[in-house]
Amino acid sequence: MSVAITQKKLVAIADIIRSWPKTEKLTWDAICLASKLELDFVPTRQALANKAVIINAYKAKKKEVRTPARALDSFPIPKSMNAAIDTIFRIKKENELLKAELNAMAEVAQLFIHNAYLLHGMTKAQLMKPMLKIKRKES
Repeated sequence: MSVAITQKKLVAIADIIRSWPKTEKLTWDAICLASKLELDFVPTRQALANKAVIINAYKAKKKEVRTPARALDSFPIPKSMNAAIDTIFRIKKENELLKAELNAMAEVAQLFIHNAYLLHGMTKAQLMKPMLKIKRKES
């Protein structure tokens, strides 16, 4: 019987993917091997690829690798070291707040999915159905 991968382990694997060196090729086989550090076994690609946290981290890292390094050229350079420190501190604080908000949203989404799927018998197709678009007349 397969071992369930906890949310904490999934976040740790996602962190491994996010910190993946740009010099190494990012492949599912490599991710599975790197996941052994967290799980004490090598999971299959399928076991990881059906987890939203892992997929999002993978897609974000792939996008980061594919974008050119020209992004730094348009980045404003602070005028002093104090300005740079203030900017770093502000961005770190904002990042922490956004992570906390994202975790809270993920918990709510998990609760919604649990209630809809297990308690009310909705299928995955029903859960993934796109929202209706409102057609408004322009006047």
